[in-house]
Amino acid sequence: MAEPKILTPAVLTTHALPFTTNANNLMEQAERAEIIDMESFERCVDHIKICQSQRTAAEDARKSLTAPLNNHVGWINDQFRPITDRLDQASKLMKGKGSKWKVEEDARVAAEEARVRQEAEDQAIKDAEEAAAQGDDDKAEAIIDAAADTPKGVTKAPTGHGAHTGASGGIRKTWVGEVADVKMVLAAICDDALPMTIIKEFSKKELNAYAKLQEKEGIVNGIKITEKKEMAVR
Repeated sequence: MAEPKILTPAVLTTHALPFTTNANNLMEQAERAEIIDMESFERCVDHIKICQSQRTAAEDARKSLTAPLNNHVGWINDQFRPITDRLDQASKLMKGKGSKWKVEEDARVAAEEARVRQEAEDQAIKDAEEAAAQGDDDKAEAIIDAAADTPKGVTKAPTGHGAHTGASGGIRKTWVGEVADVKMVLAAICDDALPMTIIKEFSKKELNAYAKLQEKEGIVNGIKITEKKEMAVR
């Protein structure tokens, strides 16, 4: 793919100068304008049409300069996307395998710890009962207290000695919420059981369409409807 030409500030200024001049002139005219009768209103309409035409022309000029650059950037991205996609796939595959093993290993360790703890408690109770049977209540109580305070370690899977980067791996627990019943969510918000911020956004397009159907100002079903008047040039 051919490389795009480098745009120097001087070249860019040459392209933009006519539009800059026209934009400044039109802005000055808009600042001076006074709409007092039909004739001045018609000049206002003509001015807006000129502004719209100049904006379209400026956008076309901008796109003629940026299109080659954007195409080149897109081509560069296309060269690297298969690489990053492959790396993401490899990472996802390994995360799945690693997560499966880590969950199973954590469960094994937890079960082993529970078994060792139970065996220690059973032995402590047996020793304490023997001490109590011999009339040594203090010793019996000390045995029970020692058993409760002593941590019971469990041998975990050994760490390998290969070319490990030193990065640590673990299971990250996250909670995921989804809307299962919209009506229930809205009712909970009304009852202050849920924050209003749980509704991320409303569709402006749908709200405007609903307002157009009502064709009257006010609040309908919790939606505030106002009529906005502004000049339209076609």
